[in-house]
Amino acid sequence: MSPELNTETKDIPGLSDILAGEETGWETFYKHFFPIVLTQVYREGIVSTLNGNTEAQDIAHDVLTKIAQNGTKILMDLGNKTEFGVISYLKTVVKNHHKDLIRRKMRNLEVHMDDLLGPIDDSDESSGLDIESFVSDRPFMVNPAAEYSLKEWEERINECLKYLRPQYVIIIKMLMAKSSHHEIAEKLGVNVKCVGALINRARGQLRKELTKE
Repeated sequence: MSPELNTETKDIPGLSDILAGEETGWETFYKHFFPIVLTQVYREGIVSTLNGNTEAQDIAHDVLTKIAQNGTKILMDLGNKTEFGVISYLKTVVKNHHKDLIRRKMRNLEVHMDDLLGPIDDSDESSGLDIESFVSDRPFMVNPAAEYSLKEWEERINECLKYLRPQYVIIIKMLMAKSSHHEIAEKLGVNVKCVGALINRARGQLRKELTKE
């Protein structure tokens, strides 16, 4: 037996059929809400992180598919909502999906930076990237560069070097050439004990350039 619906819920395209177990309900629901979800993808600024309109459509599709795959949950979450309530729910799902996308891209970014520059110096407190903080503080600043190949990453890094301090440029270039901390210290004329902290600062500045829109 389907849940009791309020008057507004009966007017939501497809939802009454979904709750009644009709297979056509999801198709109706999908067709009605897809353009709404797609608009939300663009409105939230998510398009700035994507590789074009196709990926934006893929996200809208993924959001609605994810809801369809959780039939019990949608009955609980949407069963007594107005259409405005359903749209608010979908907006929340879009935002959460986008944060997951950024987490994946930023982890990918860090992996490629490690491949090209070597691992971070864990002895320095400022080392590495706090992905959760990055997502919370700058949720819409992740460049599609996170999807580049390793070769493209190297080209992208070289392009970003012109925006870094000269000392950081030297550090990044030497890291890409697999230079040791001692070699970097000698080149910069600093104590080798300072190199780890300088590397992490250089990586931090490079990361900011790589993730600019």
